[in-house]
Amino acid sequence: MLDLAGRTADIVGLHARMKNNAIDDDTVADLTAGRIAQKVTRVRTAAASAGRPPPALQFSCYHVDVTDLPSPSTQQSSWTARVQAHAELLTGSPAVLTGTATECADHLREWRDRFGITYWNLGRSDGAAARIIEQLDRSNELASSI
Repeated sequence: MLDLAGRTADIVGLHARMKNNAIDDDTVADLTAGRIAQKVTRVRTAAASAGRPPPALQFSCYHVDVTDLPSPSTQQSSWTARVQAHAELLTGSPAVLTGTATECADHLREWRDRFGITYWNLGRSDGAAARIIEQLDRSNELASSI
């Protein structure tokens, strides 16, 4: 699917591979920074072999925890629970976004530069997303793609 997307799509969403429609340990392992880098390379390689520019990349953070919110979000999906259980495995992965709003904005910039991801889904907490976007806006970054 990543090859097809690289050859034909304008925007490609990078997601975990789910076998048997289950969120299990293998699904989480497919979200490591190394696996994300492999997926990005695969999409870019397919685009280059088709003679087209690489598509924009979209990614969803599966666990967003902005630690300096006045009232932290308590909503938790089954994805979040599984990701939290494997936090060490996902160190450095864009699947986990934690820290102050400023630190989270810095992580997004780092992952944009490292992986080329420019479209982000920041989870269910409007407050968390708003604080991160505010930090990006303060540094004159365009936050419209988040």
